[in-house]
Amino acid sequence: MKRILFLAGIMLFGNVTFSQTVTSLVGAYKNGQVFLTWTNVSNSTSLYKVYRSTTKITSSSQLATSEYLGQTNYHSSKDFNLSNVDGTTRYLHIDAGAAALNSSTGLFVATTLVNSNYYYAVTTSTGGIENTTITTGVNSLSNSIVETVLKPQPVLQETRTINGFSIEIYTMFQSSKYASNQPLLLNVAGFFTHDFALNRTTNSVSNPLLITNHGGGSTFLDDVAISNDGQAKLNIEDWFPDSTISSGYWGSNPAYDIYNSDNNVAPTTGVNVNYTHLLYSGVIDWAINNVVFDTNRISLSATSTGSPGAFFYAITYPTRIAAVKLSVGAYNLGFLNDYNPDCSLNTGKKNRKDGDKRLGKVETNLDCSLGIKTYDALNGGKVINDNPDREYPFIYSINGKLDKQVGWTEKTIWYDSVNNNHFGGWFFWDSRDHNGDNGTWDTDNFDVFKYYKNRSFPAISNCSLNEDFGNGDGNTGSAYGTLNGAVDWVNEITETTTSWTAKLFVRDLIKRNGLIEVYPDSCTADVTPRRRQQFKPVAGSTINYTVSHKGSTVQTGSVLYQGNALVIPGLKIYKDTSVINLTISGSLTFFLDADKDGYGNPAISIQAATQPTGYVLNNSDCNDANAAVNPAASDICNGIDDNCNGIADENAVTVSISSNGATAVCAPATISLTSVITGTVTSYQWLLSNVSISGASNNTY
Repeated sequence: MKRILFLAGIMLFGNVTFSQTVTSLVGAYKNGQVFLTWTNVSNSTSLYKVYRSTTKITSSSQLATSEYLGQTNYHSSKDFNLSNVDGTTRYLHIDAGAAALNSSTGLFVATTLVNSNYYYAVTTSTGGIENTTITTGVNSLSNSIVETVLKPQPVLQETRTINGFSIEIYTMFQSSKYASNQPLLLNVAGFFTHDFALNRTTNSVSNPLLITNHGGGSTFLDDVAISNDGQAKLNIEDWFPDSTISSGYWGSNPAYDIYNSDNNVAPTTGVNVNYTHLLYSGVIDWAINNVVFDTNRISLSATSTGSPGAFFYAITYPTRIAAVKLSVGAYNLGFLNDYNPDCSLNTGKKNRKDGDKRLGKVETNLDCSLGIKTYDALNGGKVINDNPDREYPFIYSINGKLDKQVGWTEKTIWYDSVNNNHFGGWFFWDSRDHNGDNGTWDTDNFDVFKYYKNRSFPAISNCSLNEDFGNGDGNTGSAYGTLNGAVDWVNEITETTTSWTAKLFVRDLIKRNGLIEVYPDSCTADVTPRRRQQFKPVAGSTINYTVSHKGSTVQTGSVLYQGNALVIPGLKIYKDTSVINLTISGSLTFFLDADKDGYGNPAISIQAATQPTGYVLNNSDCNDANAAVNPAASDICNGIDDNCNGIADENAVTVSISSNGATAVCAPATISLTSVITGTVTSYQWLLSNVSISGASNNTY
């Protein structure tokens, strides 16, 4: 027995001391990221840990003081998204046009966080035991890599033709180490990848860009080759290496294992990070700089599991998006009590369990990277109530009372929030299930391409034509209906600094069976101008409004604007169009006085009936960042136009000095120096070595 134990001990010792290390480690910097490759060890269960340092890593003792960037596994070079689509193993390209990596090559991608020269080392961990052996030039870089902080860029993988369209497929590499003072995004993955597909279509500066999140059972290549309106299309993938799990198009807890869903349990600690939203923003930034389209017309489209991700992106980063089209999604991912006991988001059901593993349980409500609690960030009604000053995009969505996947009850709570917060959108419901069966409404009741980020639109709320959506029990209320979807408007809004005019009308709606849902000839509704570009009254202003119909004024009134949403209540809207006109009562133009010197900046102004804090009526300041510079200041010789009259150093004098003889003399001989002045002079003072000479206060010395 002793002999057996001794041999086992020797074998274990041998594994620790002589286990393999990676070989042929090389690194290259590209667009804000370093791509490391090496030759994998023969043990396919081994993990690879990556370290970064500003000094050369030559021994294992340096690893503790080096920056740990995370780990990856034997399959790090695999393109999991394309492999899932094509049904065969595909490998990543880290250079567009270069050969793909292969199964024996390891890959790690690290994002540069601070400008510097860095060295890298890769160690091997097998069975939880790390081999920290360092051999410079083998598993540690001999030469540093010069790195600069830049936005990471996607790498083109291939171009393929689908339905006659040329589709470009890219990979976005995301590093788990996203800030030098922050923990890893994912503990089990030092980097991870998501693919996206791009259909450039007509490359027109007037056409929109549509970004799509697919639902369960679909992939990022579905529908990318459909473009009936000439829009560029960009479809983002969300599946992880374990193709049974995703980030929910949002993110997860750092403990989330993206390689093996069986390893995941609901976390009770850690800060959840919306890294897929960060990826989204990076892809949008790249598209703006590399694809030809109207950058004010970026819209989102999503269905099923993709819908919550698109919805929460739109209300978290609203200035990026013009409009959103959603189907059978959810507005509150923390809601647990749908009326249907089989709802998959109820406590103990499948989607709730999956969500718990990703983000923790609702009752735990962990912090998230947005600086608030996770399930507060994933509660749409709370977000729009807590952030009334955000300029949200227009959102269209359709849901079903019989949808047991994402439920119904929380939809009615969101509908109340839409009306209470005067949120811009059309929200349809009917008796459909998650697949759309038994649905009433057609999808042609909304044109996502009508909207622009830089154009105002009227948000309709509390419309008198809204059907009864019930009390949250799917057996109550109307079988189908819409929230504020019966009112539309002519596309262009007329807007100035003192007025806002829109043409609104009651519309009929299209059903799936081709029949028309006919609405009455008129209604009343609250109207809230959203995304105002020029019409920006200050709090305390009185807003006058008129409603005209067929050339006659049918309604007038005024409201006191209290900031944030500008709500005009109970306006009369006709089927053959009402013209809504808003003006600021007794408005004056005030100019920003940032330096508080009493003089305003002519380039920054607002309209208001009373003087707002920080603004003045005059606009004669030529430098609003310096209180010493204004029309009342005295001009001094300093190279600056101190009094804003367009002349710098206007009081400067020109001095020349002449002598009555040679200036090279020997004591006790003397000479007389006389100053000749151009300009107004009030006094004289002669100086010797920059020190005043007593009594020397005449023009001659």
